[in-house]
Amino acid sequence: MKTNWPCYWCLLCQFGWLMACNAQPNATEKAIQHCTTFVEKYPPGLAAVIFTTDTILFHHTTGASIHDSSTFRIASLSKQFTAAAVYALIAEGQGSLETTIGEALPELLPAWQDRTLRELLQHTAGLPDYEAIAPQGLVLYEAQVLASLSQPSSLQAAHPRGRFRYNNTAYVLLSIWVERIAQMPFEQYLQLRFFEPWQMQHSSVGATTQPQSRRVYGYYGAQVFDQSLSSRLKGDGCVYTSALDYSRWLQGLMQEGRLLEEMLAETVPTHLPQNNYGAGWYWQENTQVAWHQGNTAGFSAYVYYAKAEGFAVCVLSNQTGSPTENLAKTLANWYRNTHAQPTEKP
Repeated sequence: MKTNWPCYWCLLCQFGWLMACNAQPNATEKAIQHCTTFVEKYPPGLAAVIFTTDTILFHHTTGASIHDSSTFRIASLSKQFTAAAVYALIAEGQGSLETTIGEALPELLPAWQDRTLRELLQHTAGLPDYEAIAPQGLVLYEAQVLASLSQPSSLQAAHPRGRFRYNNTAYVLLSIWVERIAQMPFEQYLQLRFFEPWQMQHSSVGATTQPQSRRVYGYYGAQVFDQSLSSRLKGDGCVYTSALDYSRWLQGLMQEGRLLEEMLAETVPTHLPQNNYGAGWYWQENTQVAWHQGNTAGFSAYVYYAKAEGFAVCVLSNQTGSPTENLAKTLANWYRNTHAQPTEKP
């Protein structure tokens, strides 16, 4: 009897497709287990998302009172928003990376006025840390940082110019620059330029505008530990957002293209081998991976953007110092192992 090979081949293909479909839920359960295990070790809550330019591949929330629209303080991931605002204004013809900060902030000490936007974005301006020069024991606002940088005593806390040294002061000044150039509050500019167009309905600058139904509180161990003396400052760590809103943020940057490309192009070497820094991102040229971590009172956040592979992972936790980096990289590897396309044979 003649064997009908095409029919057998069709059956095999259908069987393989069915096996892949059946395996996918199990693969997803593995990712959920990674998140569950993390929260068991670092309670009380977590939100994680994996996405491409236009697709959410995986999203999971777990822990007490955490849901899809829960908003976390993302700490230093906020610097991406500040940097993007600066680049957006430059694209509109409002200065350049060589513009000096003193042009818009003349109250600064003359020694600080010649620092360029590029230097502030790259942490090479040599500015003092605001914690070292601002009034001690008081809640800090932008006016106090500016006043401290207008005093000659701030020179004593300066760092070498032209060398990378992570510096929150720079991004506070950049947020003030955005306000003065845009002629509106920093939070309003982010709302109009990014949050509204990119449908980031659960994002804001600061905690006060977040409704209690979605505002996540931070913890240190089992104790609520939600704010520090510098939590009111804008620019360096002020954004509250959900995991899904953060995916919309980075998808917006991916789709806009030019803005993100410029942000990743302007980087300088750091103290970390193979890692450059610029505009709110660490950048690994050899792996084509961009990343950033955020740690503050009660919160930990991490974003991992595999540019060449076209996907990103964001993990948000409301436990101080929890290793969100480890989970983000675990989820990235899970995605690679379960979604990698097979190489076609020649």
